[in-house]
Amino acid sequence: MKIGFDLDGVLADLYDLWLAVIAYEYGIKNIIGQSECNQYSIKKVINERCGVNLSRNNMDSALDFIIPQINIVKPFKGAKKILKTVSMSAKNPVIITARLDKYKDCTRAWVDQWLGDYEVFHAASDQKVGVALRLGLNAFVEDKASTAMSMAAAGIKSYLIDRPWNQNIGQREGVVRVNELKDIVGHCWASITN
Repeated sequence: MKIGFDLDGVLADLYDLWLAVIAYEYGIKNIIGQSECNQYSIKKVINERCGVNLSRNNMDSALDFIIPQINIVKPFKGAKKILKTVSMSAKNPVIITARLDKYKDCTRAWVDQWLGDYEVFHAASDQKVGVALRLGLNAFVEDKASTAMSMAAAGIKSYLIDRPWNQNIGQREGVVRVNELKDIVGHCWASITN
């Protein structure tokens, strides 16, 4: 079995920090938290819930501040251990991130520092399936529901990690909802032994 992982929202806990920087930068007093993001478009949620009108450039400038500072974005609990464990029961996992190419060097440094030596590929969300197919992945762990469904439609077993922004997606063929990263280990082991 060869498995891939998304980065932000799956391995890297970026969103609360992103929201805090946006609140500070744009003086938003009533900023929401990650747990209140009930859809994938954080910009849309902030604008609707906080009564502001942030642009995509506003959102990106916050990322431009955060992502290069590899010490402030932390991995989700157990991320490094899960990758190591999966590596023992399957081929070395890979990371496919929708981060822009301009973040390649700092993303590589972040992965090396927090997770270990894993291959990292950059692709827009709508291009992740093509990368996964070229790499021969059998499974992929994702937090964005539409990407998880696209992976499944392409024949790649998809694990949708439970996040507030993907709660509106019900059961889908080829998509397995998992509560947290550690749940992946059992699924990988079951796939290898069956």
